[in-house]
Amino acid sequence: MSKKLVQVASELGVGTKTVVEFLKSNGFEVVDKPTAKISDEMFEALAKFYQKSMAIKEQADQITIGSRNLPKKEEKPFKKEEVEKPLFKEPAKVELVEEPKEEIKPVVEEKPEYKLTGPKILGKIDLEEKKPKTEKKKETQETV
Repeated sequence: MSKKLVQVASELGVGTKTVVEFLKSNGFEVVDKPTAKISDEMFEALAKFYQKSMAIKEQADQITIGSRNLPKKEEKPFKKEEVEKPLFKEPAKVELVEEPKEEIKPVVEEKPEYKLTGPKILGKIDLEEKKPKTEKKKETQETV
């Protein structure tokens, strides 16, 4: 039964390039593609060589991080006295005294008015086509 290169690499806990390099160094012909088929002979050779990494991977799979079942602590029954006592003292009440407010008159600043003028005319653009100067030179050369 043949397996794909990616499946074998994940079972062994090794990268696909490492598997391909090992197989090529042992005389097997393998294409460096994740979908390449690996025969049983190739798998046996890989399993013998990478037994340590397989064992490490199995140990790592057995370890659970974050969701361990911790032993339960003994639960203490709640006493009524503890529940009735407040946790924090109440802050002292402070009375606010209102001071008479003075009326504040808003200060209005006068802004100078600016008059907008039209655009400044700096010069004129001549839109008529200019006669090419090369024609005059040609006429003078012909008359000579």
